[in-house]
Amino acid sequence: MHTDEEGMAAAASDYDRISGELQGRLKAIEAEADSLVPTLVGKTGTAAQASATRYSEAAHAEILELTSISERIHSSGLRYGDTDADGSHLVNNAFPAR
Repeated sequence: MHTDEEGMAAAASDYDRISGELQGRLKAIEAEADSLVPTLVGKTGTAAQASATRYSEAAHAEILELTSISERIHSSGLRYGDTDADGSHLVNNAFPAR
């Protein structure tokens, strides 16, 4: 049995990177929305704030999902590695080198 722990770690890191990029974009959009508060009034201001809120909610949900996927990949990689090591140990004990 062979597992690609490094490949799984790289995949998890990709999800972490994407999540980090999304968090950066979210902060920039929130800062832009906050800077518009004094300028946009009435229905325009309300619509702009509602749009920013919807984006923020969607981005937070995506960030949580990306984090969850990354954690599951990391966990699976560790379990696969442990299973591989355990299997190797069992085979070596069952068939010792002579």
